[in-house]
Amino acid sequence: MRAGLFKRNSIIGKITVLFVIMFLLLLTPVVLQTYMSGRQADAYREIIDNITYANQLNTDVSEEIGQIAWNIVAGKVGFDESGIMSLVAGIRERMYDIRRGARSVESRGVMEVSLRALNTLEIYLERLNENLNRRARVEENEILLEEIRICVAGINDLLLEYSSKQVTEAAVLNEEMSRQSTINFAINILLAIIVIIVGVFSFLYISRSILDPIEKLLLMSDKISAGDFSVRMELEASDEFNILATGMNTMAEEIELLIQNSIEEQKQVQKMEHKVLQAQITPHFLYNTLDAIIWATEANDMKSVLTLVTSLSSFFRISLSDGIDFIPLSDEIAHVRSYLTIQQVRYSDVLSYEIDVDEGLGGHHILKLLLQPLVENSLYHGIKNTRERGKITVSAKRNGDKIRFSVADNGLGMTAGRVEELKREINQGGGEKGGYGLFNVNRRLKLYYGLDDGIEIVSEYKKGTTVSFSLEVDNV
Repeated sequence: MRAGLFKRNSIIGKITVLFVIMFLLLLTPVVLQTYMSGRQADAYREIIDNITYANQLNTDVSEEIGQIAWNIVAGKVGFDESGIMSLVAGIRERMYDIRRGARSVESRGVMEVSLRALNTLEIYLERLNENLNRRARVEENEILLEEIRICVAGINDLLLEYSSKQVTEAAVLNEEMSRQSTINFAINILLAIIVIIVGVFSFLYISRSILDPIEKLLLMSDKISAGDFSVRMELEASDEFNILATGMNTMAEEIELLIQNSIEEQKQVQKMEHKVLQAQITPHFLYNTLDAIIWATEANDMKSVLTLVTSLSSFFRISLSDGIDFIPLSDEIAHVRSYLTIQQVRYSDVLSYEIDVDEGLGGHHILKLLLQPLVENSLYHGIKNTRERGKITVSAKRNGDKIRFSVADNGLGMTAGRVEELKREINQGGGEKGGYGLFNVNRRLKLYYGLDDGIEIVSEYKKGTTVSFSLEVDNV
């Protein structure tokens, strides 16, 4: 696709800009709402986690610390064996984690107090250990046990207070989320209205941008279809329709030019076919053939007379072909054979020929008078110039989905420079140096069969020349 189609003032550009604007209008609040909802969800989840964590910690403090301390005082377990100090250290680390996750100053303050209470508990536990080591009275240990229980109860109350504050924060956060949802809904409604308004105006604008040029293009198309190729259209907008209008203007110009060229080509074809027909029925050829008939009659060579008359009749019959342009390949070969037969009678001392056609090809139709001019060229510019006996070989061979035709002689041949010169002559409309028959065949192959290369010429000086061309089976 052309780069110009993506300009901002093109239809695609306008639609793209509209799409981007509407996309941004719709995407921006979605992104913001998603971001804010994510943050609120994370905060809400963090509060729930803190509450759960604090409740678990509260359970551990109330059930494990108090029970272990009583077991120590009761003598059921030793202080070091109980692992109570390690348990306290673990509780402290968990309190630090909860304090770091607290969202408000009040919650962090509660956890600070809880940590100080835990420090006090640790002091009482160390005193209990000292009493046990010095075997203090049971009453003293029971007093410390009561202090420990008071500390545990205080820590429990603080953790419950922390959980309560977290619940309050969750309620506040939930209210904020509800309020934000209401705001988001209102924003979405407003954006939907804006998008609808922008979409309607954009639709009307783009519709006008499309319908007006289409109507002009349809009008131009109607005129062109009616045969008026002089119509032209100019659009002010620099969009795809301007490109299309330029293309239609160019198309109209080219069609007009092609029609003119086609008329000229048709005239040239008619002139060429007339010249080709004239070339086959030249008085010179007819006089020489009639002279040969007279000569054979005087020599009482009735066999040669019969051959010449029969071949001449066949030659003219196929040349005319009732005005038909395409004839069976078998007739084209018969036409060449008639020509060679006549020439062999005239030049029996220097000319021999061979015709080699694959079986099954005779029914295919080809443009008439393609091979005889090549044979004539081989005779007069190849064989006769050597003043020695020569041979002309005409062949039609199936080659894949094509038939390859060739006319070869072992005559004088040409140098590489002369071959190139002859190719230029027949491709540029020349033939003054003996290549008019080749020019005719080459031109007709291009006109009727669309062959870009036309005929092929391969020649070697003093060894001979081969002229060939290939036609698709479906086209012959």
